[in-house]
Amino acid sequence: MLASLSHRNMKRQLSEYKIFWFSLIGVVALMYAFNSLIVSPTMQQLFRLFAESGNGDIGVIAALFSVVVVFAFGWFISYMMDFILQRRSKEISTYMVLGVEKGDICKMIFKENAFFGLVAIILGFGFGILVSKILESFVSNLFHFQETLLVFLSVKAVGLTCIEFCIVYILSLIHISEPTRHSLIS
Repeated sequence: MLASLSHRNMKRQLSEYKIFWFSLIGVVALMYAFNSLIVSPTMQQLFRLFAESGNGDIGVIAALFSVVVVFAFGWFISYMMDFILQRRSKEISTYMVLGVEKGDICKMIFKENAFFGLVAIILGFGFGILVSKILESFVSNLFHFQETLLVFLSVKAVGLTCIEFCIVYILSLIHISEPTRHSLIS
């Protein structure tokens, strides 16, 4: 019963979920593109050139920038989840009036968001490949390297993106779960 109610209400609020879903797909695509660029042969060649010229700190700067980007995306995902949850406050209140256990409501919200995250990561890689090739082409042209626009999926970039996205997404779920759980308890 709860699953069918949840599914029906998700359909009703599809416009808000579209924004959330497209945002998640965009986050995954950008995370993958950035990670793919960092591990690309073009950037590795650029890192070697900078190291040979005495500027070996460019790799450290890229890694620090990557951490900043991940934190920014984490904040954005958390903000979007909180926005969707606020939009669903009437629905959650209705579940409570109908006698649905508070733990079941939290589980339902967690499962829905986990589903959105899984689909976003799968679709995000497709768009991420395109964005990464555009970025790599830009860097290649900027530094006059030979372009290699082969469409490939970097295993290292996929691994980094999955780890970063899962950590950020799970922390965002925990972040929204605590206030939700507290508001459901009171």
